Amino acid sequence: MNIRQEVESAVTLFAKAQPTEVRVAYEGVAFNKPTDTPWIEIVFLASSTMNPTIDGSRIRKTGAFQINCYVPNGRGVKALEELSDAVVSLFPFDQKELYQTFSVEQTPNSSAIMIDAAFLWSSEGKI
Repeated sequence: MNIRQEVESAVTLFAKAQPTEVRVAYEGVAFNKPTDTPWIEIVFLASSTMNPTIDGSRIRKTGAFQINCYVPNGRGVKALEELSDAVVSLFPFDQKELYQTFSVEQTPNSSAIMIDAAFLWSSEGKI
C-alpha cells in the first residue's frame, strides 16, 4: 500500500461508516457531485523528496493532502463542522503508529467555511 492508497482507504472507510453514506471524490476519477447529500473530495498536493543521508541511501517524502468537505446549502453550518471535525480526527498528530506508510507531522487544520450557490464547504489541509 502506498500513501495515497492508505489515505484514500481511511477516508473511504470513514465515509461508508456514516449513518448516511458520504460519497468521496478521488483525483483523476470521474465524479458527479451530489446536490442533496454531503460529500468529500481528496486532493494530494505536491510533495518533495529529502535525502537525510549524504549517500542518498534513504529518502523521505514530505507533502500534504487536502480533504474538502461539502454539505448542501441549507443544511446548516453545524453539519459541515461536524463532518470536518470527524475527518480531522482520522489523522491525529499524537498517534504516529496509526498509519503504516505516512505519519502526521502537524495537527490538521480546517479552513473557514465557504459558501457557494449549492454548498457550504471547508477544507482540512496540511494533514
